[in-house]
Amino acid sequence: MRVVEIDSPLHAELRAILFGLEVAINNSYLSILIESDSLVAVQEVRKQQEIFCMWEGIISHIGDLSRDGTACSLIHVRRSGNELAHNLAKLSIEVETFKVWRNTLPPMFCNPDNS
Repeated sequence: MRVVEIDSPLHAELRAILFGLEVAINNSYLSILIESDSLVAVQEVRKQQEIFCMWEGIISHIGDLSRDGTACSLIHVRRSGNELAHNLAKLSIEVETFKVWRNTLPPMFCNPDNS
């Protein structure tokens, strides 16, 4: 896995959207829903006109992949509605190896009532 330097929260969110989309496509998912708590990221990806910003390559790649034979939706959700994703992102800082959970959650998220 290639390590990419992340220089801002928007850059991190765009990379996460791209990564999630790539994982879904590589696993042959045909219907993909991506939720992001970054309204700016969602707006940038949804733009139909040419993109002129420092992350135009990432945004263009997301757009290309999302139109490449999949039913892909990108929606904005408030942070409170995206708490699981936020906690998984925090967990990723502590995990030393690359992990993807499919059809399940990490054990510490499976029963939130047993803190």
